[in-house]
Amino acid sequence: MSITAPNLRAPARDRAIGDDRLRLRGTPASSGAYFGRARVVLTTADLEAIRPGDIVVARALTPDLVGALSNGAILARELGLPTVVGVAGATRLLATSDELLLDGGTGAVDRFPRRG
Repeated sequence: MSITAPNLRAPARDRAIGDDRLRLRGTPASSGAYFGRARVVLTTADLEAIRPGDIVVARALTPDLVGALSNGAILARELGLPTVVGVAGATRLLATSDELLLDGGTGAVDRFPRRG
């Protein structure tokens, strides 16, 4: 599960990882790694489309706090779900069905090239 929050800094990208993956960086919120498909959630109506195994990409699950202390990040840690928060531009740069590798320990989110 990927929980992202608004962030004022520019997206951190790193293409020097040996292939055509796009690497985004955020703040680690719950350790562990997970490979799966993105599900971009922009409105509450999008929540119905979430399926088991999806990596949720959203601006914020709870607007009260952002970052590793947000309610969503705390819940993810309690449930043992790898989570990265504060990934600037994630809802703009990622699309539903993108293949992602999420590393909740380092804060890296890798998007693999779309197959054509």
